Amino acid sequence: METFKGGGPVPLHAVLSKTALVGRAEQQGGNPVDAVPELPDSKRVARALDYLVKSDGEYARASAALAAAELRVKQAREVAFLGAEGTQAERAAQANLDPTVTEANKGLEEAIYRKEVLKAKRATAQVMIDVWRSLNANQRATA
Repeated sequence: METFKGGGPVPLHAVLSKTALVGRAEQQGGNPVDAVPELPDSKRVARALDYLVKSDGEYARASAALAAAELRVKQAREVAFLGAEGTQAERAAQANLDPTVTEANKGLEEAIYRKEVLKAKRATAQVMIDVWRSLNANQRATA
């Protein structure tokens, strides 16, 4: 399996489409999906399967990190609420503006982003595998 510079799996855009097309689309402010990747062949499907297998742990870590970030937001909000004064609505508003809550919300946003990126990459790999499977079934049917 090829590895990325950071030692992890190859980024999915390198698996699914030509690197030059993706790079050019990103430089022009476009979406790499608009670069129209080639239809999958068995080598690319094998890399997509490898990506799915090797990203299972990373996806699980991202899911756990998201759950932990949600808990940190809740805990920070509750602590800030206890230290606030006024009516319940005023205390809730003050708690939501507390710097620790704001920081916890940023962490939650990042955790959501990481999980959603992995989820999208894995879904794209699965679509490529499904397309390859359909193409091969059509070839067998016409042969």
